[in-house]
Order: sequence, then structure tokens, then C-alpha cells
Amino acid sequence: MRTDLICDALSEKMPICSPLNRLVHWFMEPPDKAPPFAAAILDRFPVGAIFLIEGILKFRSPQEFGIGRFARIGIPIPQFFAPFDGVFEIGCGVLLLLGLFTRPAVIPMIINMIVAIYTTKLPVLAREGFWKMAHVALLDYAMLFGLISILIAGAGTWSLDERLEYRWKDLFK
Repeated sequence: MRTDLICDALSEKMPICSPLNRLVHWFMEPPDKAPPFAAAILDRFPVGAIFLIEGILKFRSPQEFGIGRFARIGIPIPQFFAPFDGVFEIGCGVLLLLGLFTRPAVIPMIINMIVAIYTTKLPVLAREGFWKMAHVALLDYAMLFGLISILIAGAGTWSLDERLEYRWKDLFK
């Protein structure tokens, strides 16, 4: 039975029906468009913050997250690739947080996540099976799909890309 009919019938007896009705409709009916802050806060901010933190950790704890980890998982020339990856994660993380050059910043991070899944999660799949790999890969897949979402949706209205849009258009005429 529909909640609006119930609430209409009980509106005189139960003043809470109107807010309840609105709440049910809010959950059940999709919005016409996302709020302007959705892309900025819900996509860019967590993904950018995680990349920023992970990049910093490659320099703060190199044996655990940087050169030592890259050597353990078999990445060639870890003395080069760990700092290289750390710099990209810091730089692209900051760009995502600011919403500046957002789509170009997403591309190397998608490549980063594909390499991370290939080098660290596929061996877990081979050794310990699907369920263990699925568990340890949760963050990697969330980050990958978050990046794809940002690539598709763009930076959102709360971004420097949006604020400086007119300047970028003038540069590439």
C-alpha cells in the first residue's frame, strides 16, 4: 500500500505522516540531478585524500609502503618506481582534492590502480582463492571505480576546473 495514501488518511490523527511521507519519497524516487557538491565531496575528496596519504606513506615508511614493498611484490627497479609512484599519488591526489586538471589527473591513477590490482591481488587470487582476494581488494576496486566515476562525471561544480573553465577554453581555441 502506498505511504501517501496511508498518510492522507491519517494526516489529522498523526502529524508525523507528512515528514515521513517526504522521507519515504526521498529514498524511493531518484533525484532529477545530483546536488552540485556530490561529485566534489562524494567522489573527488575521498579518492584524492587516499592517494595523497598513500603517496606520503611511500616516503615516510619506505620499507613498508615504498621501496621495500615494491621490491617484495616484484616491481623492477623499486628505487625508481616507488618514489615515482609516490610523487604521482601525491600530485594527482592534490589535483583531485582541488578539482584542478581533474580528468587528466585521473588517467595515471587508473593505470596505478590496474597495476596495483595486477601485482598485489592476482597473486592472492592464485594462492588463496577468490574470497580472500575479494576481501583484500575491496579498497583497490573502490578506488578504481571511484576514479572511473570521476573520469565520466568530471570535477563537479565545486572545483577549480569549474571556476577556471573560461580560461581553459581560451587556451585551447
